[in-house]
Amino acid sequence: MDFRKTNIALLSIVAVLLIIACLVLIKILFTATKGFEWGSVSDWLSTLANLTMAGAAVYAAYIAKNWLKPNLQQQGLHKIIGFLQNDLSSLVNERLDYIHVITVIDRIEWIKTNIKFYPGEKQKRLKETLNEIKNEILPTNSKIRKITSIKHFNSLTSDLEWYGYEFNKDKKIIVEQILKKIKDIELITLNIQFQTQKLYEKDIQNAFILAQPSEYDKVNKMFDTIIESITPYSNQLNDEFKEFEKLKEQLSLKSSSITDFFELIKY
Repeated sequence: MDFRKTNIALLSIVAVLLIIACLVLIKILFTATKGFEWGSVSDWLSTLANLTMAGAAVYAAYIAKNWLKPNLQQQGLHKIIGFLQNDLSSLVNERLDYIHVITVIDRIEWIKTNIKFYPGEKQKRLKETLNEIKNEILPTNSKIRKITSIKHFNSLTSDLEWYGYEFNKDKKIIVEQILKKIKDIELITLNIQFQTQKLYEKDIQNAFILAQPSEYDKVNKMFDTIIESITPYSNQLNDEFKEFEKLKEQLSLKSSSITDFFELIKY
């Protein structure tokens, strides 16, 4: 037996009886009062009908709310799956460009060993090495991401809240940490690129190509300055990448369900 439906039916009967009782009480109290007009039976029936319709409207609104909620959740389910498979998955599978700083340093050290060659040979070797650093070691293209910031992420998840789904707060903290880590790594990468770019300045190239024996130490010191500026980034970049990979593991979609990432909003 559905006790909930039975209770609603009983409450409805009680409400109708209460209205009738109030009408009878009003009649008893004001029948002898001057100026009081009881009104026609049709007036009372009309009033009773209006009250009944109002009650029916309230009940219909209640039913509609309880019907709409699960239907919205059902409609939003495929959007949730799409968000996890496309947007969040792109963040979990993010592959950042890694600069092997030690390799860059090795190439610069090798350039220094060629300082005693003739200018033509030095120019050739310098050009080949700089092209190698630029095209094979340093990142060349910037990537377009589906989730670019926590503000962008919040915008995506807020659209899903209309369907009754809220992104898990603990998972959101991890997302924030991943996005911050990406920014940190990109900043380190930019710093390395900025310092390495000094190798391509005409002043240092001409100084190397045209250097006389008395100028070798001075020119090599110019290269050493660049090496010293990028060396600290090697360990720093390694540490940042390790933390980045750990965070991605915590947000992994493998062997996960929708309820690991989204909770139903309670109204």
